[in-house]
Amino acid sequence: MIDATDDYGESYQYISFRVSGSVGQVMTLHYTVSDDAGVSYTYVTYTHGSSASMSILGTGSVTDTYELESSSTSVRIKGVDASYISDLYYTLSGDSGTETEPTTTTSTTSTTTTTTTTETITTETTTLPTETTTESATISTMTTTTTTTSGFGANRLLYTVGDVTLDGAVTLSDTILLNKYCSGMVEFNEIVMLAGDCNGDGYVDSNDVLILLKFLVSLIPPIPYTE
Repeated sequence: MIDATDDYGESYQYISFRVSGSVGQVMTLHYTVSDDAGVSYTYVTYTHGSSASMSILGTGSVTDTYELESSSTSVRIKGVDASYISDLYYTLSGDSGTETEPTTTTSTTSTTTTTTTTETITTETTTLPTETTTESATISTMTTTTTTTSGFGANRLLYTVGDVTLDGAVTLSDTILLNKYCSGMVEFNEIVMLAGDCNGDGYVDSNDVLILLKFLVSLIPPIPYTE
């Protein structure tokens, strides 16, 4: 779980973990949001390098499917405090007739792995402990993404973190526009709000402007980045 503070100074925690697998493998994510959470939806971001995609999901028993685009993908569950989430686990599919190596995460608690074998496909389920440290991407190249509804869920939104001008590149122009939003001079739609969340805390504010400036002058690793 990662500690964060919203725009009103209230502290909350969200869940973050990293999935290792092969490009093209399908990850199926499962978790349960308790009825007293007081929210009508949750969302999951999948980050690889400087690109990210988001699934807007409901509450109760939640399932989402994502095709891995990198061998290492950061997964964050937001929209609800982590204390209301339970029964969290994911499965990774393998090629037909090929076993998938179990995914492990670093934790002080034990990891339980259950293997289920069918005639042609082997799927391994790993119970996830939550991490207590923030991880950042290590890929230094900039990736431009486009919107797509093919494959795994038409409700997934694709964007590049920091590209609030939506011109396919992260430049000083994005910093200027992001600062205008924080000053109340312009308004952002949902996609631009996601792209403007440069520190990954679920909000767009002056902290994101500072992170974006530091990224542009190479003072920090690729964004999203949490100090």
